[in-house]
Amino acid sequence: MASNYNIGIYMTYVLALALSCMYFDKKFTLRTAVVGYVCLVAGVYFRSGNATLMEGDTRIKWFTGYIMGYTIEYIAMSAVFISLSKRARRLLAFEEVRKISDTLLQISLQKEA
Repeated sequence: MASNYNIGIYMTYVLALALSCMYFDKKFTLRTAVVGYVCLVAGVYFRSGNATLMEGDTRIKWFTGYIMGYTIEYIAMSAVFISLSKRARRLLAFEEVRKISDTLLQISLQKEA
């Protein structure tokens, strides 16, 4: 849909990145961010072919202007989602350690009784 000039889809590219956070893996989220950015650049490039250009404007200028704006937004959103997946992984690891220690404590209390 982003290849159609009349449809304004901007941050739908971040949807895959947001869904990758459900795996709680920083590396996977980073890979998804890279692949999503490549798809974003390809979509904007194909869209630039249908763009209505102003007088004195070229397809490359239009592409460069749009891709710079998208890049800034995508980097910001990638940083947020990568940080989120990293923190979620730490939280899950902490909870797992806490459950194990609680279980060991219960076992040791049962042996004493």
